[in-house]
Amino acid sequence: MIEYVKFGKAPYRFVLIHGFPSNYTVWDNVIPALAEVSGGIAVNMPGIGNSPALEALSLDSIADSILRVIAYEGMERVHLVGHSMGGYTALSLMKKFNNVAGLTLVHSGANADSGERRKNRIKSIALMEKGEREVKVFITAMFKNFFSRQFTLAHPEIVNKYIQIGTAIPVSVVIGLFRSILDRSDSFDLIRSSGIPVQYILGTEDTATPLKEILPQAALPATCLVNIYPGCGHGAFEEMPQQLAADIVKFHNYIHG
Repeated sequence: MIEYVKFGKAPYRFVLIHGFPSNYTVWDNVIPALAEVSGGIAVNMPGIGNSPALEALSLDSIADSILRVIAYEGMERVHLVGHSMGGYTALSLMKKFNNVAGLTLVHSGANADSGERRKNRIKSIALMEKGEREVKVFITAMFKNFFSRQFTLAHPEIVNKYIQIGTAIPVSVVIGLFRSILDRSDSFDLIRSSGIPVQYILGTEDTATPLKEILPQAALPATCLVNIYPGCGHGAFEEMPQQLAADIVKFHNYIHG
């Protein structure tokens, strides 16, 4: 079973899924506020931390690993919260599990990659397959452009923290996770037909998940809440953690009201 931490008290409803290439500590700044309204879990994807690696990584296989934890803990009416790749994983999980009360996509969306973005990911995979040094170069460059420019300049220690987290992940796992992102299909039909409320949390300075790509998706779910963070990049859990926690709690109270 994959590694996870529990927080709060029953009922355990939050399922927090980190993005690429990080771990469940990305939620450290928001968990205390979430724990005041409900319990939950934060997971490490396969191959990260003490989570056993999988021979074949895909969004489906990662979702299956999380579902085993959900079943083990007897969780119902879960509130899925996914950051970036964690959002893609949450969407895959929704296809397999019919006891989801709501979905929060943090810097994430239901779209597949555009043609140009696919080409860039393929080039990045080819680079990383050359070895550990190239993976470190890729991850370092990624996190130096992860947050807003202002935040990056003001908090180099946080940028370095995430570089260290990313480069500690085994090379094969990094490549497998990144390939899983490349291989995903869109989930537009899912969010349109499921009837499950969806919350989008987006940053105006997020170059990885641009507003113009994601905002049109807000018309698809039957119920949708969009929170836009001015001046925020791809990491609201560090850039605007109090606002992020408050908005997730507000949505949680709505779906469980």
